[in-house]
Amino acid sequence: MAAVALVWWLLGPGTAVLLLLAAVLFSGWSMVRTRKR
Repeated sequence: MAAVALVWWLLGPGTAVLLLLAAVLFSGWSMVRTRKR
């Protein structure tokens, strides 16, 4: 039952949250790289 709820959440707002989190991590990682350089 929990797995079904998790999949349903991922199909809904979960995907948007993951994409937003990935974008924030990527931007922060690139900022750290440019700062070190």
